Amino acid sequence: MFRWTIVALVLSLVSFAQEPDEKRLTDRLLSKTELTAVVQAVEDEIYDYGYQTKFSYVGDAPDGLTRVPIYISPKTDKDSVGEIIYKYMPYGEVSRRFLLRQDGLVILFGDPELGFPPQLPDTNTLYLNDEDVCRLKLKWTKTYFTVDPKATTDRIKLASSRQKERIRFSKMEDVKQAGGPVMK
Repeated sequence: MFRWTIVALVLSLVSFAQEPDEKRLTDRLLSKTELTAVVQAVEDEIYDYGYQTKFSYVGDAPDGLTRVPIYISPKTDKDSVGEIIYKYMPYGEVSRRFLLRQDGLVILFGDPELGFPPQLPDTNTLYLNDEDVCRLKLKWTKTYFTVDPKATTDRIKLASSRQKERIRFSKMEDVKQAGGPVMK
């Protein structure tokens, strides 16, 4: 009987010790560095796909360098997945998930070439409940990303390089290898 009491006590202590770790993983707040990494991933994808020129008249400038609001869920789930809402031209406003890798890089879910359709979780906010979108924007961290329609070749190449590191694919490199025109 004494042995079973000790076994039960040890098991309950192990269970109790693990509970805060699980809770911490599901309630972990993003750091400023991680928020910056999310913004960087969004900007890099825009430049890699050549969409920087599509942002005219979006954000706070009619043309030229444009600051666009982005809303980032302040927490990630236990799998380090979070969510964002932002204007992604030419698609409109999108709701996407992201994965925060242990090395600090952020991977965006959803494929821009699919156009963020309603049947996928990474979708245009047009397909979502307006009240839910407004509520999330009020609760989440609001920051900005910047798009330069006249981005330098070096800036675009750097974005493409980071995309290749993130997801093993770069749209810009794919277009070059196919012999097509480089997107601008």
